Amino acid sequence: MARKGYTTIAIPDELADELDVIVENKKRGYSSRGELVKDAIRQLLDKIKKK
Repeated sequence: MARKGYTTIAIPDELADELDVIVENKKRGYSSRGELVKDAIRQLLDKIKKK
């Protein structure tokens, strides 16, 4: 069950694996897959809004 104020999404295992590699690398500063995805979505939304 999702936490209040959160929505769960599904992504293919291949994408999740790529995210995990980035998180495990630690050079990008992400401590979890969720943190990385939230940042990526925020960046995409900012880019879309600027168009």
